[in-house]
Amino acid sequence: RATGADEDDSHRTLSEYLDLIASTIAGQHGQVMHYAGDAALARFEAAADALACALRIQAEICRRNDLLPESRRIVFRIGLNLGDVILDRGDMYGNGVNVAARMQALAAPGGIAFSESFQTALRGQSDVQSCRLGRRRVKNIVEPIGIYTLVGDPTASAWRRTRRAHAMALAAGAVFTVILAVAAWRGGWLD
Repeated sequence: RATGADEDDSHRTLSEYLDLIASTIAGQHGQVMHYAGDAALARFEAAADALACALRIQAEICRRNDLLPESRRIVFRIGLNLGDVILDRGDMYGNGVNVAARMQALAAPGGIAFSESFQTALRGQSDVQSCRLGRRRVKNIVEPIGIYTLVGDPTASAWRRTRRAHAMALAAGAVFTVILAVAAWRGGWLD
């Protein structure tokens, strides 16, 4: 939608935000491993650094979006996971990356979602309060994964709405490397 309305402006804003994301990742001891359109994949050595980075990214993008008309705003979802990865040819692969991508997809626009392994790694490292959203089966992951978000994060209320709708539908029918996956959401993907 945004790209169709003003391709140059959408690209300029997205590019500025991706630069912000990259510099925030580097400033928080992380490394961008891959870009894919409006998404970035990064790795960190510490869960606390990844979370601090995600919080800074969301806060700064929110601040910048407040200065723009609603039609020009770009909002990102962030997913965090702690898991094994394969590093090859300057890129990152494996189940750990897949889980981070699924967490990102489950986050609300402007939100942060993270896996149970990430939550476990945070214990004692951060005074940020989190809440468990439950377990869910996700594409290409064998076992259901525990999903968490931060207290007050928009992901929690979006998750409750989704679970309520899902429950109603059911009733009616009778390294250890920390991975950050970020992708844009603007009333639909920027395809």
